[in-house]
Amino acid sequence: MSNSVWVGYLLIALTAIFNLSGQLVLKGAVNNPALKAHLAQGPVQFLVNAALSPMVWLALLFQVMSYVIWFFVLTREKIAVAFAINSAIIYLLTGLAAWMIYDERLTLQQWGGLTLLTAGVMLVAYKP
Repeated sequence: MSNSVWVGYLLIALTAIFNLSGQLVLKGAVNNPALKAHLAQGPVQFLVNAALSPMVWLALLFQVMSYVIWFFVLTREKIAVAFAINSAIIYLLTGLAAWMIYDERLTLQQWGGLTLLTAGVMLVAYKP
C-alpha cells in the first residue's frame, strides 16, 4: 500500500477518534448530576444550562475537529468507502469505550453484529 493510502486511513481514523471523543465527553456532560437536575425544570432550561457547560463546549470542539479533518478525507477518498470505514471504527471503539468509561455492556449478539459490520466494511474498503 502506498503512503497516500495510509494517510487517507489515518485521516479517517482521526476523524473517528475525534468524533467518538466528542460523544463520550458529551455523554459525561449531560449525565452530570448538576446538569441533569435541570431536566426537571424542562428541556429549555436543560439546554440553556448545557450550553453554558465547559464540557459541552469541549465536546463541540472535538466534533469540529472531526469535521475539519473530514474535509481532507473527502478530498482524497471515495465518500462511500471513507464513511463506511469511519463508521466501523466508531462502532467498535464506542462499544469498547462505553464499557471502559461508563461500564455499559453489549451482549454477545451485539458484538457479533459489530463484527459483521466491520467485516462488511473491510470488503467495501478492500483495494485489490
